[in-house]
Amino acid sequence: MLKTLRTRLAKICMLITATLLAMMSLISLGILEKQFNAQQYTLIENQLNSIVFRLQTERSISHTFLSKLEATNQLLIKIEDNSIPLLFKGNTPSITPRTQLFAEATTLAETNYHFSTSNLFTSTLDIPKVSFEFRTPQHEHYLAIIGTFSSEVGHFRLILLKNMKSMDRYIGFLRWLFVGLTIIGFLLLGIFSFWFSGQATRPIELAQKKQTDFIAAASHELRSPLAVIHTNTSALALNANQETLRFTISIHNECTRMKHLIDDLLLLANMDAKHWSIQTTPTEIDTLVLDMYECFIPLSKQKDLIFNVILPDDLVPTLMIDNERIRQTLSILLDNAFTYTPAGNKVSLVLNYTPHELTISVIDNGPGIAEEHKPYIFDRFYRVDTSRHDKNHYGLGLSIAYEMMQLHHGQLTLQDTPGGGCTFSLIFPLK
Repeated sequence: MLKTLRTRLAKICMLITATLLAMMSLISLGILEKQFNAQQYTLIENQLNSIVFRLQTERSISHTFLSKLEATNQLLIKIEDNSIPLLFKGNTPSITPRTQLFAEATTLAETNYHFSTSNLFTSTLDIPKVSFEFRTPQHEHYLAIIGTFSSEVGHFRLILLKNMKSMDRYIGFLRWLFVGLTIIGFLLLGIFSFWFSGQATRPIELAQKKQTDFIAAASHELRSPLAVIHTNTSALALNANQETLRFTISIHNECTRMKHLIDDLLLLANMDAKHWSIQTTPTEIDTLVLDMYECFIPLSKQKDLIFNVILPDDLVPTLMIDNERIRQTLSILLDNAFTYTPAGNKVSLVLNYTPHELTISVIDNGPGIAEEHKPYIFDRFYRVDTSRHDKNHYGLGLSIAYEMMQLHHGQLTLQDTPGGGCTFSLIFPLK
């Protein structure tokens, strides 16, 4: 149970911290990309202003300057003077022809951003301009800026296109870097969460160990005086009168009940302390089921119950199980079925076999178990009869059966029987 609790705590801790880490990573990556894009817009605007300044202060602009500007910043530059393109071919390669790129950028500026290339301005500090991004059918990514201005030497329109291929690669690298760091963070958080949950459950583990040791010690100490009382009452019964015999039988019965309780407590304590293990041997399951059926036939007649057994027609494979412990588990389920099923009703012991699992079911037509009790039915000392009028059951049998199936790497399940009652199933996976 503590192992399950520790695992759940680790999962909750990891889920919360991993969610926060993922959100922080996404937010940080988004901020970085936004700042990076803003930086690119600022750079290309500064490059445009640099060209404008030269055109405003000089009567001509050097092709060498433009070529260097293109090569250094991966730009495509087009300058028009009075609608006549400057005789500058450029040296930055592109998949799409330069003329087509400039035409597409101009069209986008006019249609999507309502930027008119006829807007002219003479200020040396600011000019009408628009900047935006676009992609070509060939999957090229460009950042564009278009500006217009008028000076004493002419009316100019400038188009600058920055190839964002290397920038996209860098952003892609950043994204993969963040993914890798986040995954590493998840792994580290998983290790920390498991360690932290272990520290959190350690006091509970120590308390449970002390409780287990106490139950084991108390059970051992109680067995001796109970054995003496049991023996003495048996001896008294041989020479007792009618009245004394009645009290002697009552003491004998209570001692027997106490012995069963102590045996169950000792068994659970040994399970908790990991002092108990199963001894598996090859077992013919159909033979085991038939033996259990024959053992409980006298009890079924005594309680006036219809008891039958159902076996598959196919050959059932041999299982590696602890024969005695599975018999004990089936005894618990059959005893419960016979106890709570009214006289005249039916109890069935059914063996089913599929290629994936083997199932032994105890099916009764008793009153069944209400839905609010089902989640707790395998808990220790939990009883549907809260008044505890039934002195032969302590709420330990099903928890013992459940623990035994866990040791066999199987399952103990509860389902409603059609028409009323309970169906408890022992499920053994077949490898």
